[in-house]
Amino acid sequence: MQRTIVVILALVSGCWRGTPPVTPSPPASAQAPKVAPTPEASYRHVTMAIDAVGISLIAASTLAYSKRGGDDPLAVGLLLAGGVTMFGTPIVHARHGHGARAGASYLLRSVFVTAGMVAGMEVGCARDPGLLCGLGPELGWGVVGGYVVASAFDALFLHDFNSTWTPTLTPSEDGARVGLARTF
Repeated sequence: MQRTIVVILALVSGCWRGTPPVTPSPPASAQAPKVAPTPEASYRHVTMAIDAVGISLIAASTLAYSKRGGDDPLAVGLLLAGGVTMFGTPIVHARHGHGARAGASYLLRSVFVTAGMVAGMEVGCARDPGLLCGLGPELGWGVVGGYVVASAFDALFLHDFNSTWTPTLTPSEDGARVGLARTF
């Protein structure tokens, strides 16, 4: 206890050897004015255009599949082209120096397109139960729906430059809650 008081008194009194003298801060007029950072130009229109192309290609592929069947090269080609555009928006985010946004954009697309595929397969199997029940045009429409949702989330939440995301951890009696908090 006495050592703590001695250390605190020594710190407060400034009796340490070699302690630099305290100098007053310069007046406010002598300090350089603070310049607000220049806001970054939004590239939301680019990502939305890429998403519109991808959604259109997948929708055209689904229409071709439902009219002509799965052996049509147009259906397969458009579906592959639409799938390739799934990487377009994450590449745009990465190109603008936002690696975390690129990863989040890819994750949004992966999760929502997969959920759309599962929902489409369920609808297809409910209509026509069979061995290949989930591989009809409903699967393609589920992909389109998932892609639309992912695109909307990307445009709404991954382009706001004035917000921050913070991980949260709240302990409770039964365990803990983990989540994300966002400031606007």
